Amino acid sequence: MDRPDKEKHGETERVLYLKPNSGDTLWSFSYKAEYGDLDYGKGPSASVTVCSGKAYSL
Repeated sequence: MDRPDKEKHGETERVLYLKPNSGDTLWSFSYKAEYGDLDYGKGPSASVTVCSGKAYSL
């Protein structure tokens, strides 16, 4: 997961699936994520869990 450049992508976070050997992006999913006045800086502060071939992000 990452938080792309705000100027280019707005207030969003992304889940990225990268090819292990090359780092090429196989797929990505973006969603709106407004942080407002949070004190701990830029996020995200979570990770993706993979189970039985499916990816879960909360």
